Amino acid sequence: MNHQFAYTEEQLAEVAHDLIAQAQAAGASDVKVSLSEMAGLSVEVIDGRVNARLQHAKSGLSLTVFRGDRQGTTHSTDFSPGNLKHMVGKALDIARYTNEDPHAGLVDGDGLSRFYADLKLDNPWDLTIEEALEHAHRVEAGIRSAGSEVRSDGASLSTSRSQFQLVTSRGFCRTTTRTDHNISARVIANRNGQNKLDSWMDYQTAPLRLQAPEATGERAARSALEALGGYSISSRSCPVLLAPRAAHSLTQHFFQAVNGSELSRGSSFLRDSLGQVIFAEHIDVLEDPFLVGGTASACFDTDGVAGQRRAVVEHGRVNGYFLGAYSARRLGMASTGNAQGAYNLILKSRLTRGEDNLPTMLRKLHRGLLVTHLMGDGVRLASGDYSRAAQGFWVENGQIQFPVEQITIAGHLREMFAGIVAVGSDTLTQGNISSGSILIDQLRIGGQ
Repeated sequence: MNHQFAYTEEQLAEVAHDLIAQAQAAGASDVKVSLSEMAGLSVEVIDGRVNARLQHAKSGLSLTVFRGDRQGTTHSTDFSPGNLKHMVGKALDIARYTNEDPHAGLVDGDGLSRFYADLKLDNPWDLTIEEALEHAHRVEAGIRSAGSEVRSDGASLSTSRSQFQLVTSRGFCRTTTRTDHNISARVIANRNGQNKLDSWMDYQTAPLRLQAPEATGERAARSALEALGGYSISSRSCPVLLAPRAAHSLTQHFFQAVNGSELSRGSSFLRDSLGQVIFAEHIDVLEDPFLVGGTASACFDTDGVAGQRRAVVEHGRVNGYFLGAYSARRLGMASTGNAQGAYNLILKSRLTRGEDNLPTMLRKLHRGLLVTHLMGDGVRLASGDYSRAAQGFWVENGQIQFPVEQITIAGHLREMFAGIVAVGSDTLTQGNISSGSILIDQLRIGGQ
């Protein structure tokens, strides 16, 4: 795969500064330009047959101009001089007719990122299409190793390298380059006429950190096989243990509830929660934008502001929100550098010990529901009400008894956060969230 971009960093900066000069000459009071390029390949095989093989490249350009408190934005993939001139005119026309917004605007120089570090995010993978297909076939070999009751519904690999440059009329000009690699498996397990679908994906910024392709396939297959033969249980209230993959959603819901866009609209049940104890007092939620090799690491956000290494939650208390420049202004606060979302988040318990693996957590659950999968969108951030379809296993005396499906788990997010009894040491990182299994003291189960 060719990892070279069509434009150098210097050429992108030249395009950006040309746009800024044209826009200011035409009457813009401030200008922001973002440019991006990406090149990659992706393949998929299904039951040994090649279903897709693709090499791709794309570029993008975004121009935002300000006329005082009015702004206009245009996007294009054409970097030619004629189009740049057209973009300037179009953006200024849009700004002429938009409503004034006193919260819009660029970040001043003092608020811009001065953090410079090599976060080891640029790790190209020198793969040909044929080599990528071989990795996908190895994923299917892992699926087949789980037995004849499971088959592949698709094994894929994708790898890409991208660069992003942000330039503003306030003097900010920074570029970041990163790679993204993932291997995934989709499977269908069948027994006695019952089908169960499952999947697994491994995503890293460096290919050497990916698990073996066979392990990805086997993990998806075994998860599907273990869920066969499930049935519903009667409605009840009981303790619930969220396995790591399901546990991630709890941290995601917290992020969404204290995200600036929700808070500034007053549409979150955690509005005005700063300084309040929301979680059990042994819980911390940590954020690290500068984690070396992290899948959600960055030196600056799309406003040009650096994130912060911080405890967003400490001893259960909310210490901070996730704010970009715009939402921060609306709330009368300072940006936390989260204009494009949360960086690497980890939910931890001060009570967790190294031996608190999943079997240990099952013993702590003793009798209740182990949830491995959550489905549907049954979370209401405005109220905090929670109800989602689930599947997993019923547990007695700390031992899995049988698979469970066709149920819902329900509660209120505030009570769920406060009701965390323990967090396992079986930490799983996927995307921007890391967490072990999470034991909640009680939730309502809706079944037969």
